[in-house]
This record gives sequence, structure tokens and C-alpha cells, in this order.
Amino acid sequence: MAEDIGSIHVEADLNDIRRKEAAAIESIEGKLLGYCPKGGLGAVAMTAAARNEGVDAPMDRRGSGNATTCEVDLEEGLARRDFGNVRIEVDLNQVRQEEALALQAVESRLIGDVPPGGIGSVSTIDCGCVFICFPMSDHIELMVR
Repeated sequence: MAEDIGSIHVEADLNDIRRKEAAAIESIEGKLLGYCPKGGLGAVAMTAAARNEGVDAPMDRRGSGNATTCEVDLEEGLARRDFGNVRIEVDLNQVRQEEALALQAVESRLIGDVPPGGIGSVSTIDCGCVFICFPMSDHIELMVR
């Protein structure tokens, strides 16, 4: 199942999703929409996660460590990252600062920290440029829109 929230596209594998991953989706919805919509991806994912883990099982709040590195495709203008059963994609030409901050919060929730070069490092700055930190390097790109 997938959902678009602003310039952020979120996909979730509902067959294997965990509550921590579902909570991260709800976090994105809450931060950017101001609420978690009934029938939205976060609510559906949370229901599926409860089914997958068992209703009485406690949520594991530790960082999962199973996230891939952030892929940045400048030609397509997209950044992608997989977090276990959740894939997040960002349109670099449309991303707003509040969306980038929401992504940093999700990375922190899912993997336990906000890594340099993570998808949340894709952020807008006041001059209307997009600032991208590339993983595992000192390379920084500045794209002017």
C-alpha cells in the first residue's frame, strides 16, 4: 500500500510491517497533515502491524539498523531509502523544509539516529535551493530551482 504526503511518497509492505514502522508512518502524517487520517496508510499499517506482531506484544523501540543507505538520483530529482518494510521517496524538486524535518524524525525513530547523508538530510533552505548530503562522503551538491 502507498500514500503521497506532500512531496513524500511512502510505501509499506503490510504483510510484514512492524508497529515501529507503522508508528513512523503515522508520525509523518501527524507532522505534515496535522492529524492521522482514518483509513490512511498509518492507520492501516498500524492495524496490519498489530496483526503481524500480536496485539499484546510490546513495541520494540530500539533502532532497527536494517535501513539501506539513501539513494539520490539527481537526474530524476528523487531520493529514496528503505527502512525494512517501509520505503520512502522524496521529490527533491518539491520538498519543503517541514517535510525534511519530518523525515529526520522518522529516521531517528526507525534506526535510532539521524545519520549524515540520510534521506532527512535532503532539506530546503531559505534561498530556494536544495541541499543534499551524500552518504559516506564529503560531497555536497547544491541544486538551484
